[in-house]
Amino acid sequence: ITGSVAWFNTVLANEMIGVRADYDGLIVDPCLPSSWSECSIERSYRGAVYQVTVRNPERLQHGVVELAIDGCKVSGNKLPLGGKGECYVVEAVIKSKAAQPAAIAPGLEQKNRTHSAVPIG
Repeated sequence: ITGSVAWFNTVLANEMIGVRADYDGLIVDPCLPSSWSECSIERSYRGAVYQVTVRNPERLQHGVVELAIDGCKVSGNKLPLGGKGECYVVEAVIKSKAAQPAAIAPGLEQKNRTHSAVPIG
């Protein structure tokens, strides 16, 4: 029984909600049941905490993901490494079409932040 719970948690976090570790960040690639409109997970990675909310307004099982970390858009589906001890709020929205890559204005990643900036890009 002890291994079953750990394995279920790993499958849920990595495959369904799709927040999995990569060498230089967290990849967000959800594959949700179409009945789910939203789900959340808190994920620790290399000393930082990511509070990830996945929104699924079109009720898709899979699609293109638009990411924002602390309100700043991120190009692609990889969250950059954060600072140890920091907490980041991440919003991922599943879309049916490929969206234009997010353009980040210089210095935008530090706007409206109360903790140290995460380099985006």
